[in-house]
Amino acid sequence: MLKTKWDHRTLTTIQPEVHSRRRYYVVFEGTKPGVYYEWEDVIAQMKKFPCAMQSKFPSKTEAEEAFNDYQQRQAEPKTKRQPKTVDDLPPWDLD
Repeated sequence: MLKTKWDHRTLTTIQPEVHSRRRYYVVFEGTKPGVYYEWEDVIAQMKKFPCAMQSKFPSKTEAEEAFNDYQQRQAEPKTKRQPKTVDDLPPWDLD
């Protein structure tokens, strides 16, 4: 059956597919990190960036939460490991 542009089934079946394919991309490490809606923009941010990191998310809120969490983790100061003392070493490492 040939569907015409006025066929009500065409509009109801096509419309949800368009919205379900909407993806949100987060560039964690790139030229300009952030949340993007188009894959071409993500590629532009990762181009010529040696250790680019990106990920795809099904919703805008998930993408924004992931980006904010990553930014917070990167801002936290790194704790330095304490050097081991002689008392902490096992007996076979005392040489």
